[in-house]
Amino acid sequence: MRLFQDIRACFFLLGLLLVTVQAKPQSAVQKKAEEYFKNQNFKSAIEQYKILIKNDPQNIDYHHKIAICYLNANVDRTKAIPHLEKIVNKENISPEVYLDLGIAYRYALKFDKAVEMLQKYQQTLPDSKKDKVEKLIKDCFSAKELVKYPLKVKFENLGDNINTEFPDYYPFISKDETMLVYTSRRNRNRGAVLEFDGYYPSDVWIAEGVKGIFNKAKNAGVMINSEYD
Repeated sequence: MRLFQDIRACFFLLGLLLVTVQAKPQSAVQKKAEEYFKNQNFKSAIEQYKILIKNDPQNIDYHHKIAICYLNANVDRTKAIPHLEKIVNKENISPEVYLDLGIAYRYALKFDKAVEMLQKYQQTLPDSKKDKVEKLIKDCFSAKELVKYPLKVKFENLGDNINTEFPDYYPFISKDETMLVYTSRRNRNRGAVLEFDGYYPSDVWIAEGVKGIFNKAKNAGVMINSEYD
């Protein structure tokens, strides 16, 4: 009998140890996710919340926060939609979910749904704060009309000489199209340490060319860029 009790005790302790070991990674991931989120490093936070949601797919807070990350990161913002749709009808959710889903629908050009969510959010606000939301709603109606008459615009990647996997933005092209100046947050910038948002510090890059065909871009150098830009 004593032997049986000892065996049970061993199994109990072993099970407790396994639960503790399994719980630690979850806690570590959650801590890392919250830290990234707090510091607005939305790019890194997304990866941590993906892990948390896989282990706890019904967690409202995780779905809301990964949606906020998608809406604020340099990624496809419509990826926030399925996470917000999953929780929008839950009880006692934050009214901010209506606002965030409305904004996400705007990125997806689903303006009627966006208006519906924004109006729900507006109803939760005091009169003194409703005007800003009213403007968002009016913008949806305007955008809905504008997309009926699209302009023919072609977005074209300029190739490896100019573009990278990192954010490249704020382009300026000279009138004769012989010079392109733009900002990039690539890993070959002077500031080699990732900033709080998960990207490298920005540098100015310059490329020369003829009639829009540009040579390989070069860093503008220390007279323009520093490790803190």
